Amino acid sequence: MKYIIQDLYHSRDCIQFLNNETTDLENLWYTMWPKKKEKDSEFRPMIFDDMKEAKRYLTEVKRRAKIDWSENAYIHKMYGYNKPEWDIYEYHG
Repeated sequence: MKYIIQDLYHSRDCIQFLNNETTDLENLWYTMWPKKKEKDSEFRPMIFDDMKEAKRYLTEVKRRAKIDWSENAYIHKMYGYNKPEWDIYEYHG
């Protein structure tokens, strides 16, 4: 089974995901993506073969998102973004 890390509730019409340019826990790269194009060939999330490894990354993603939200919530809300709800999902791509 394969896994990806996403925030499916970023906004009404977009998701965020940890993309495949991420090299390690220090260099996390996120992509905002239209929900209607999720099956597009350009959709390139970071794919994990191991749930344990995905959880390590999810912990860091959530930590950074919490800090960012606490410092910039008013900006995110102004642009219609929701509080991040990052999680691990099965990948069927």
